[in-house]
Amino acid sequence: MLIDCPICSGRVSAAAAACPHCGEPHPIVKFVMKFEGQSREVTISKIEDYGAFAKINPEGFEGLIHVSRISEKRISHPSEVLRVGQTVRVKILGADPRGKAILSMTPTR
Repeated sequence: MLIDCPICSGRVSAAAAACPHCGEPHPIVKFVMKFEGQSREVTISKIEDYGAFAKINPEGFEGLIHVSRISEKRISHPSEVLRVGQTVRVKILGADPRGKAILSMTPTR
């Protein structure tokens, strides 16, 4: 998986400890490498049709909980389960190419 380096805008492998262009570690890469698979508290910051954005506490990184990972039951919209400001526990699954954490509220395989 490749993500953008916030320092130099170069493309960085999510498995890399540092950007090969500038040598700086990408903060989300370090975070995901340390906490991937673990459960963390997040605060819902924004709700969209496709999912909910959340701030990971206390680090402050932003992540997305896709609508399919909000509930084991089928829901039409994230607002059926979540509201802005609500604190929930999620599992950290990885990082997307934009440097956001991929989160899940449902049990993962």
